[in-house]
Amino acid sequence: MRNIRNLYINSSAVKEINFVEAAMVIQNSSIIFAKNVDSIWARAMNIRLALSANIM
Repeated sequence: MRNIRNLYINSSAVKEINFVEAAMVIQNSSIIFAKNVDSIWARAMNIRLALSANIM
């Protein structure tokens, strides 16, 4: 966060921000996050099914 604040404080650095690259980084990060959430959800459902099978 400090780096981002420094970019806004330094007006010459603001001109060097590549918004296309920044958007691609955000998009790829969100894709990775979504895959991790899906993986955790699948594991949780498998554990739930295994536990419910053991109860019966």
